[in-house]
Amino acid sequence: MEDTEIRGESVDIVIDWQEPASLATIYANQMSVTRAAGEFFIRFYELRAPVLVEKEQIKKFKAEKKLAAVCVARLVVPSGSIEAMIRALQDVVAKTADVQYK
Repeated sequence: MEDTEIRGESVDIVIDWQEPASLATIYANQMSVTRAAGEFFIRFYELRAPVLVEKEQIKKFKAEKKLAAVCVARLVVPSGSIEAMIRALQDVVAKTADVQYK
């Protein structure tokens, strides 16, 4: 049996993007990004506005002066992929900037 050298050859492939039915869709309206060697850490949060009805609730909220932002997803993205992902987001925003959703 002869070994075949295939280094340097390229193969075209098609990516089959799959989303399992069990994958949850989670709302996020805040995010934070940090970086370590070779990776970006992206955390998505949901910040809920409080419903303040009673005077005591309003008083307590004014005294605390803070809201909880709950982390709903945490991603690790390789440094080599982050720029393409940012460009993809910018492209979608630019293409849909004039679209109004009802």
